[in-house]
Order: sequence, then structure tokens, then C-alpha cells
Amino acid sequence: MKAARFGRWSAVLGLSYVLLACGGGGGGTSIAPTDSSPGGLWQGTITAGGATQQLFGLIAEDGRFHFFQADDLVQYFGTLSVTGNQVTASFTGTPYEGTTFADASIKGTGTLSGTIQQRSQITINATFTTANNTVTNASATIRYSADYDVDSSLATISGNFTTAVPVGTPPGSDVLSITSAGVLTYDDTSVTGCMANGTVSIIDGRFDLYAVEFTYANCGGTLSVRNGVQFTGLTSIDRVSSPALMVIAVHGTVLGDPVALLLPYQST
Repeated sequence: MKAARFGRWSAVLGLSYVLLACGGGGGGTSIAPTDSSPGGLWQGTITAGGATQQLFGLIAEDGRFHFFQADDLVQYFGTLSVTGNQVTASFTGTPYEGTTFADASIKGTGTLSGTIQQRSQITINATFTTANNTVTNASATIRYSADYDVDSSLATISGNFTTAVPVGTPPGSDVLSITSAGVLTYDDTSVTGCMANGTVSIIDGRFDLYAVEFTYANCGGTLSVRNGVQFTGLTSIDRVSSPALMVIAVHGTVLGDPVALLLPYQST
């Protein structure tokens, strides 16, 4: 699959080119705090190095997340831990294939902490260090989208898709298919030679977020390093749009380094 530039769908996933529970007072019976759920489709802003831009997030009910910036240059992934209304995580960041961070690094690691208002807002402070030891501090606020509150099912996400393109542009050459049993196949043999096989599965049937994994084969040229590599991540679909629009955010390890892909698709 080919990474493509990602903008927004209508509401949260449109395409254009994370409750504090309190205990009793003195002498009263304490109530154990309830851990907030981080799940959601999120959108907000991130400020780092004096620059502010849009930040988007896919976060599963179990805390797995993929964050990506509006400039499409970098993706961050990891798993959030939630205690009460406090969130923490260690994460990996990598620019998209063919690009680097400003210091020529192609990967980095970070930590974050913050607070969550369940199904409302997450505020984050993070520190990120590239492989070449450039340290960046960042702050972000992201807000929940009710688009997450749509039931998920394999019947809903099944279908045939191709790389999403602007209106009026010929559709992509690749074919991504998902069956009603969650079997994923991919074919772009006419251009890159790449094929892939994998699965899509339900995380929580109440929400529009799915787990996805696939393994590449048959890729030619510079993409041949992907052959045999399994990519895992998250996907969400907007069936209100016509054609239906789907975004896949995944990561894998290629030649010992993390690689993240952001893949927008439209139904055919």
C-alpha cells in the first residue's frame, strides 16, 4: 500500500489533500476512582518549537494510539495508560518514508503525561528525543468527536477500496478488499508489485474503530524491503460520505527501524 497525504473527512475523518472520580471527605467512605476510557477519534492542536499545527488521533478503548500531524510528516504511536483522569505513555515517532526529522533522524522516542475528560478532551505535555538526540518539548489539546459513537461491525467495514484521491481525479490503481469475515487482501501489482494479506477485527462494537494487521509480499524496487513485514494499527471508516472514506494508521519494523504508514482509502 502506498502512503498518501491525509487531510480531514467531514467532522473528524474527512479527506482533502482523552472524569475525575472523587473520594469521600474526612472520616467518610472513600470511593475508588474510575479509570477514564481514552477511546475516540480526536482532533486538536500541538505546539512544539514555537509552531502550532493540527493534530489528529485514533485511540482504541485499550489505549493503543496513533497520532499524526496536519503536515503529514510524522506519526507517533504507542499505548496510553490511564489512572483515574491521568494519562501517561511512552511512544515512538517516525517521519514518513522518504523524509527525516530536521536533524536527519528517521526515528525517535518520547514520553507524555496529561489529563483526560472522558469523551471530551485530552491535554498532553510530551518530550520527544530523536535518534540523533534532538530534544523537543510539546503540548497538545485534542477534543473528542462524536463520529466515534458509531457501531462497528465487519459487515460495515467490508467492501472494495482504492487509494483516496481528490474529486474529479481518476481512482487509484490499487485494490484493497475486506470481506465480511474480516479478511484483508491488497493488490497493486500493476504499479509497485505489492500485495498484502491480513485481517480487520472489532475492538469494541459500540465504536467506529477497528484493529488492522497485514503483511506485505511481492513488492519491487525500493519497496521490496517491506516484503514479509507485518504492519499493525487502527482503522476507521466514514460510511456517510459517498464514496465511503477510510483511514488506516499502521506501523511495522523495516530493516530494524520503525516505519509508520497513513493510508486513506475510498470505496469503489
